[in-house]
Amino acid sequence: MLFSKRIWIWMGAFTLLFILSLDYWNWENAIQLSFLGLPSWIYYFVLLQLIFFAAFYIFSIKCWPDSPDSDESLPR
Repeated sequence: MLFSKRIWIWMGAFTLLFILSLDYWNWENAIQLSFLGLPSWIYYFVLLQLIFFAAFYIFSIKCWPDSPDSDESLPR
């Protein structure tokens, strides 16, 4: 089955967000408290979740049909 260019772009975007969520580069660092006395990784996590929310919102608008009865089951 051939996928359209749009599907490959979305797969890449969500794969990139998944890889960024693993946070490999901070595993060995000591926990540092930052703004409001919270660890800095919490701000990274919140920012990543906001980016994920925006990406998923745009994905749902662009790639899902408006009604469940629509014949558009896959994006073009």
